[in-house]
Parts: sequence; structure tokens; C-alpha cells
Amino acid sequence: MSFFRTRPRALLVYPPVYDFALFDLFLKPFGLLRVESWLGGAGWDTRCVNALDYEDEASAAVLGKPKRGNFGTGKFFREGSREGEWGRLFGRRFSRYGIVQGAFEKRLASAFAHTGGAPDVVLVSSGMTYWYAGVREAVRSCRSLFPKTPIAVGGIYASLLPGHCAASCGPDAVIAGDSSSALGDFLGRLGLPVPAGEYPDSPRREAASVLKDAAILRLSRGCPYSCDYCASRVLFPRFSSAGPDAAFESFRVFREAGILNFAFYDDALLVNKEKVFLPFLERVISCTEKNDERPRFFLPNAVHINEIDSRTAFLMKRSGFQEVRMGFESSSPRFHAEHTPGGAKFEPRLFSETVRLLREAGFPSRALIAYVLAGLPGQRAQEAEASLRAARASGARVQVSEFSPVPGSPLWEKAVSLSRYPLAEEPLYQNNSIFPLEWEGFTQSDLQRLKELARSPL
Repeated sequence: MSFFRTRPRALLVYPPVYDFALFDLFLKPFGLLRVESWLGGAGWDTRCVNALDYEDEASAAVLGKPKRGNFGTGKFFREGSREGEWGRLFGRRFSRYGIVQGAFEKRLASAFAHTGGAPDVVLVSSGMTYWYAGVREAVRSCRSLFPKTPIAVGGIYASLLPGHCAASCGPDAVIAGDSSSALGDFLGRLGLPVPAGEYPDSPRREAASVLKDAAILRLSRGCPYSCDYCASRVLFPRFSSAGPDAAFESFRVFREAGILNFAFYDDALLVNKEKVFLPFLERVISCTEKNDERPRFFLPNAVHINEIDSRTAFLMKRSGFQEVRMGFESSSPRFHAEHTPGGAKFEPRLFSETVRLLREAGFPSRALIAYVLAGLPGQRAQEAEASLRAARASGARVQVSEFSPVPGSPLWEKAVSLSRYPLAEEPLYQNNSIFPLEWEGFTQSDLQRLKELARSPL
């Protein structure tokens, strides 16, 4: 780290979310905490303000406590939005999720009160493209509180739509991609010290106070497949996986900090499983089986069905997996051939065998969840319904996964050409909650009917 007259200070901000609905399925500031680890490990004084903190007392006094589950999931604080015209446009409530604005700004202002000064840089994270209103609020609040402090925005929205982010949110820099080089260049231009190397794969132990009751693990980056509805290749151009050591160390650190719930953020968790995932599970089993409080593992991102064999199913159950979410997507071979270049990721007709292996390993049917894609450009409701029924017939629960047009994905241009909304001009129209690719072959009523079918008892 280069010389700097005082210990540099970085304020890292996870913004509120504006949306029609938001559920906490292990929604954590994982990327932001990796940046914090990169800076903090190099001697920076860092503070993280999480606007989605569901335990904030000031917000609870105004809005009441949000209902939470037992495993680190549940609801966030919710209030009416100043962006309410979007709700009126679609006849639905459009809300702001997160701690109330007064509490949010108080946290920002007091982050470095102990030093008597403002931060040297503010780093704001971003999630979905259609959540940009929360990013804009965070930037404006920081700009008002720290008018002389440079502000940068990074994350998914910043990477997929850097031009829109710059114009709409007004930061001093937009940091695109998962590499530390762009942020390092920005810090260098400011005369601030630049840590060496790339962002660490895991947050530091200090992140436990932000993660609270659920931690995030990631064993790989990107995905070897090139599905045209996915932006994984845009965010991570190359698939890479490390050995199990770093993930296990992260698990050990957060387990010692008292966290029992762990969610994997991998896009392709089971790829190269013999070298990475299975050895990780074996290490977890060897150090936790005799403990009274066993860890619990979850999969907010679906895993590839073709990678599940009897050993994998057995180790997942024995190590503490509570559920298995799988990317079934469609029962149509034509669908997989069309949307996954190079061939299908699995053969839908073999799904029953996969369910059987998981059941034999000890997973009940209610813990097996198959994602079925719905609402792709030109897709007909009949195809999605046939896929849903095929997945249910194998004995798994089904969840309808609504297509969201993602800038930069191979299917993006087709989605733009077919949607009745100006997807390329306004990211809010990219929200799958409004069904942006509705047409006469797949209507809102069709989608609602499929959701009700998915929720019905097996």
C-alpha cells in the first residue's frame, strides 16, 4: 500500500430497494463486504451501512418489526414510495424497502463520527437494474452529507448499465465488473492508497455484524454454460473455481462467530464438484457432526440437475442442506437446445431419477424445489405449464421463475424488440414483476394460473 498521511477512510453503502415486492432469500451485501475485506486488510478504516438491516430499532419504532423466519430469511421494513407513480401505472403497490430514510442518513452521518471527519471515499453497491432508485437515493444522501467526498457506484446495475448509472445516479465514477482494477484506478486517481491483488473470495470476520443470522459462501465465479437468458457471462466472462480451502475457512470463521445458516451464491456450484464442492462438504462433516448445533445450508441459486449423483445427494444431506433448489427450466428438449448453446444442461426425462436419489439420501419432497422458467420472449403458456406438470410428476415442488430481461445477455435484443415497454430506455421496465414479455400466447392470467398450480399440494 502506498504512503498516505492518515489512515484512509471508506464508507461502504448497501442502498434501500424500490420494488413491487421484496423477500429476503439470503439477500446480503456479499460483493460490498468483499471490497471491505480488500480495503480493511490493507489498513483502511472502513464502515459499512446496510440500508436493508431488518433489526434497526428506529425503523421498527415507525414501521413495526418485519416478520422473519427461523433460518435467516423473511421480510424487510417496507413503506410507501415517493416513486409511487410506478405503482399507479401497474395498479400495484410500489414500495421502498429498508430502514427509514432518517435512520439511514443518521447512520451515514455518524459512520466516522469517532474520527471527527468525513470519509475519503464513498462506495455504493447496486443490485438489480430496476432497483436503481435506491442507488440514486443513497448517492444523493451521501452527496448532501459529504459534498467534498468522491462517490463511486459498483455492483450488478453499474456493470450492466454503466451509462444509465452515471446519468441517473450521478456518482463520480461507475465501477463495472468484478475485478479490483477499476476501483484501484479510481482510488489511485484520487491519490488514495490502492491495496494489492484482487478482492478476497470471502468477507472478513468483522462482517458477521452485517450478515447477522446468515452468511454467504461462494466456491466459484461465473458459469461454464452460455444460456441466452442469463447474464452470468457478462458479469463473469470466465468460469473459475478455487479449491475448498478458502470457502471452508470462511465457513469456519462465521460459524465461530455464531452463525448457523449459510447460503451459496454460486451460479454453477456443482461444476467441478469432485475437486471443490464435495471436499468442502467432507470437511464440514468432519468438524461438525459431533456438535449440538449443526450448520444449515441453502441454495438461493438453483444447481444443475445433471451434476447430482448419489454421493453428492448423500453428502449434501449429511452436511446440513435443508433444501435443494434445481434448475429444471423446461421439460422441452427443444427449449434446452435453443437456449443453451452446445446442448442441454440435463435431460428432463432423467429428472425423476434425480429426485429419487435425493429422496434416498433423506430429503423429503417438500425440500426439493424445481425452477420452471416462464415468460421468455415468444414462449407460450402451454409449454411452461407442461414443464411445470412434468416437474411436479417427478415428486418435487415447483417454483415459477419469471423471466427478467437482462441487459447484455444474448436474449436481450430479442426481448427489447418484442416487449411493449421501452426496456432499453427505462430499467424499471426490466422488472419481472410487471411481466415485460406478456403477449397473447402468454398473458398475466396465464402466469397467475401457473403460480397457483405450483402452490397447490402435490
